Amino acid sequence: MRAKIAVSLVVLVLAGTVGASIVGERQTQASVASDGFSATIRWTSYGIPHIEASDWGGLGYGYGYAAAKDYLCMIAEEYVTTGGERSKYFGPDGTYALTSNGQTYTNRQSDFYFTLLKENPELVQSIADHPNPDLQAAIAGYVAGYNRYLADTPHALLPADCRDAPS
Repeated sequence: MRAKIAVSLVVLVLAGTVGASIVGERQTQASVASDGFSATIRWTSYGIPHIEASDWGGLGYGYGYAAAKDYLCMIAEEYVTTGGERSKYFGPDGTYALTSNGQTYTNRQSDFYFTLLKENPELVQSIADHPNPDLQAAIAGYVAGYNRYLADTPHALLPADCRDAPS
């Protein structure tokens, strides 16, 4: 699983590099640095972020910042889902479509699954026992970048769809 995440990050970086040479034009740029992480993010005219960083932590930081800027509401909903709290915020009989397998579940079913997964100490311990330093740095950077975007963005400028959602 850790290897898949690391490979996915590398593929995203490489795809962004190739995409930059094809598109050529860059629309906006942000240099972000905090908590020991730094990255430069350039968005193409098509809105695709390209992240430059000197290490895995910086790459995760830029990715977290760009992801929050571009997809805050979607990511926040996934955090509610994986936290096993869909019923709390969207009602127990609402539904959740898991696109990876094409199935639709009730929020109650989703909460049961993610709560069970979250409370599996053997799984958590197996990840902690075999940490990959690059992956751990990328994850720490992602969290810091996501949080930095939230700290930098005034409440009124957050997307209307999730601006006033309970936290």
